[in-house]
Amino acid sequence: MTDEMVMSSRRGERHKDPSSAAIDTLVRSGRRGDVAELYDTTATRAQRQYAEIRKDTSRTPEWQAEELKRVYERVRADLKEKVIEMARGADRDDRQDAVRVFGVGGLPGDAASLAISARDAADRVAQTSSADGLRELLERATRVGDEVLARAVVQRAIEDGQPGIVNAFTDARPELHDATERLWSRARDEDAGSFDLVMKLLAVRPA
Repeated sequence: MTDEMVMSSRRGERHKDPSSAAIDTLVRSGRRGDVAELYDTTATRAQRQYAEIRKDTSRTPEWQAEELKRVYERVRADLKEKVIEMARGADRDDRQDAVRVFGVGGLPGDAASLAISARDAADRVAQTSSADGLRELLERATRVGDEVLARAVVQRAIEDGQPGIVNAFTDARPELHDATERLWSRARDEDAGSFDLVMKLLAVRPA
């Protein structure tokens, strides 16, 4: 197997690793700091355990090596489980944010009528090809209290990367500011490169 094939295989393994996908999800959700804190806390606890094993001079070096390996594997398995669970929570939060900001749930009116209005609003937004046109739609919707149209506009603005329109939406609706910001960050799909997290993960290993 060539070096290129080995590297490709390793990349494929990482892609299939649920914890790697979970870290990407958390980074895109703006929770890189939470992951970093989890890694730091885990590394500190693990290094204490490794130190205790090394202090036991009554044991052979071979026993110490095996014990270090056993503890490390247990720590890694526990860490992977926690990261995956954090990512599940981030996914749940994202769905809730999307419902709050893009959906019609909670808006006053008949559900069937709101659904029809949402389809009409989506059509109007789809026919608008410019940022100026979207901004005008949002201004009109805000002025007359057409929240269904306003939500259709901000969804398109987030998808297209129009921060000015998104800010105008949240300025008029401060209660939706945080949820909208999270959706914006997630939609940007920023480079989930996590070299800094990889370095922190290395600190979990015994020397």
